[in-house]
Amino acid sequence: MLRPYRGVTPRVHPSAFIDDSAQVIGDVDIGEESSIWMYSVLRGDVRDFDCAAALRGAKRVLVFWDAHGYDVADYMLGRLMPVLADREHLVIMHDIGDARYQEARNYNGFGVWKGEEIWPGPMVRLGNVFATVQQAVSIVDFTSRNGITLHSAVHSLRSRFDAKPGDVREMRDMVGDFFDVRSGCAWFTLNEAAGPYVFPGSDAAQGSTDGRA
Repeated sequence: MLRPYRGVTPRVHPSAFIDDSAQVIGDVDIGEESSIWMYSVLRGDVRDFDCAAALRGAKRVLVFWDAHGYDVADYMLGRLMPVLADREHLVIMHDIGDARYQEARNYNGFGVWKGEEIWPGPMVRLGNVFATVQQAVSIVDFTSRNGITLHSAVHSLRSRFDAKPGDVREMRDMVGDFFDVRSGCAWFTLNEAAGPYVFPGSDAAQGSTDGRA
């Protein structure tokens, strides 16, 4: 079911499939050949969310960023990150791998990735970043401008466990198949740098040099 929200109705490509039990709400784009399966709920008002009001008084914030696209990246980096800069925080993202742990280097006959949401070609390499999601480009740019590291979960896990097979066995004994050193997640925090910080949409750097805005 397509449901408008705040006067905006979801936009769906004619080739996309949406199950009758799914709910697609508001400012959502369903791209070519996409599939939305049973009982899924997609709500697309993240760019209008008042993050400053929601986080008022919060001392520590953990953000899981899984929405794709440059518009979402503009909100996350230009509106959310200035709010997080004055408190402890960590931003975790899915669909961003680490090229250091990927053997594939060839183009396999494909051209250049141009930001397509659905792309049959190889993952794009941006330094150690291994991804074909638009926000990866914006995140690499943002972390570079602010002098912070874009960490890879797989590198953190491999650095911790590769030389310690006993620890790996202990973790697998405790949690079984839920433990794996493979991961498609990355993370960053402005807490690593002293500032001042720069954000999309801002004319000047913001924050002090003590690591807090």
